Amino acid sequence: MVIDIHLSIVKLYRMRASVFPVITKRELEVLGRVQAGLKSAEIAKELEISINTVSNHRKSILSKTRSSNAWEMVQWGIKHGLLE
Repeated sequence: MVIDIHLSIVKLYRMRASVFPVITKRELEVLGRVQAGLKSAEIAKELEISINTVSNHRKSILSKTRSSNAWEMVQWGIKHGLLE
């Protein structure tokens, strides 16, 4: 019985992840700064990370949200209640 419950939780998590991608805390921080109009270099300086890391986060967000550009990923964040 315990194994069945665990498998159900795993299935539910996988289903949730496929419907609503998991955005990490750092990706959310980057997304909020993109919404504010900051460039990658400005985001990197503010978060004290490299520009390459910002670029990787942006690419990850684009992929997870199935967006083509920054505007679309910000709209996705607003639609799903992650941004105001």
